[in-house]
Amino acid sequence: MQPQQIHILIVEDNVQNAELFARILTDYDVLLAHTTTEAIQIAESIPPDLYLIDFDLPDIHGTHLGLSLKRRMLDGELRTAPLIAMTAQNDIESRDNARRCGFDGFLGKPFTLEMLKTLVHRTLNPHPATTPQA
Repeated sequence: MQPQQIHILIVEDNVQNAELFARILTDYDVLLAHTTTEAIQIAESIPPDLYLIDFDLPDIHGTHLGLSLKRRMLDGELRTAPLIAMTAQNDIESRDNARRCGFDGFLGKPFTLEMLKTLVHRTLNPHPATTPQA
């Protein structure tokens, strides 16, 4: 799959952060949602290949959104895709909670934009091609 065909849904209530992340991930088709309601509507219409989800959302906590998305993926209602948490709650308890809620990755704020790009790339390409040895 070519990068432009890969849909990344960023669920971030801070509009400036969401737009900055989208500008960094220009190799992908980035979709933005600022609430969980928007996120679910987008996921139902344009199935994401990856979700980047902030924990501190205005309507529900990002972990609850993650649980809901994973449940719907297991039920076949949504395409299966990895979830990455992006949160200022950068402690062991938050990391463990994200894992328990079905998140596949965790990025604690503050993070560098290079860290974001690297984690997205590694998540979307978990098995890099190996060069055959002569």
